[in-house]
Amino acid sequence: MNTKQKLEIIQKMLGLTQTKLAEKFDVSFPTLNSWKSGNCTSPISSDTNLVN
Repeated sequence: MNTKQKLEIIQKMLGLTQTKLAEKFDVSFPTLNSWKSGNCTSPISSDTNLVN
């Protein structure tokens, strides 16, 4: 599963907009967009627990 897929699943599970999801990760909206587009790597790994 790639980063974009993970972020989309998390966003859907939490019912957040992209802006709110970026806030949850404490990053800017452009940073989150870069992660989703694959333009840069994110700190999300397969063992990261994001849904607390």
